[in-house]
Amino acid sequence: MNYDVCREFLNHLDTDREFKVGDSPPVFGEWLDTLKLPWAFNHILRSSWPRRSGYIRHILLWNAKGIFKNPIRDIFVLQKFLAIGSAPNGDYLVVNFSDSNCEVGFVSHENCCDHEGSLINCYQPIARGLDSLLFKLIEGHYLPTDYYAAKAFNQFLKEDMQGSAFKPPSTDT
Repeated sequence: MNYDVCREFLNHLDTDREFKVGDSPPVFGEWLDTLKLPWAFNHILRSSWPRRSGYIRHILLWNAKGIFKNPIRDIFVLQKFLAIGSAPNGDYLVVNFSDSNCEVGFVSHENCCDHEGSLINCYQPIARGLDSLLFKLIEGHYLPTDYYAAKAFNQFLKEDMQGSAFKPPSTDT
């Protein structure tokens, strides 16, 4: 994940100043320090995050208070996920902070309580990192609408990559 790119993308998405991108409250920063997040992700949440929650296309991006007040945040954090928003159906938009890429995906809100010890079992990625997610939002690229759409799309991609390469019609005469 690239901090500078994320900062620029968030500011680009906030051209009308609806999100009021900027510094998060100090108490949020202090809490972030306890999580041992990758530097770029920690810094973007601390210094260039929306101060107001709001929608970007179909994704609700939470402000610092929304992230901090998530009632099951501690369950997520123990497994290296941080919920930063939600899908229209309530699925959690999460960042997997187990490595510096900070992959983004959905955790099913219906199944996460059944998988408290293994959230990875109800997680589907949608972007290789936060920078990639923001780029897709800016450019209008396809993004799944929730966990189940992401699961179906990821299966489609897997099958498409495993399938035979496109073969033009035979020109034998």
